[in-house]
Amino acid sequence: MAIDPLQTLLERAFPDAAEVHVEDRTGGGDHFQVTVRSGTE
Repeated sequence: MAIDPLQTLLERAFPDAAEVHVEDRTGGGDHFQVTVRSGTE
């Protein structure tokens, strides 16, 4: 899976998040680190 579609899905799932960040940990498109930071912090 590519990062962009995953990023978009998460942004839609968490519309009030201050940050949504997706990092491909291995470069193979199968291990991701996802950060979602609340917009109320």
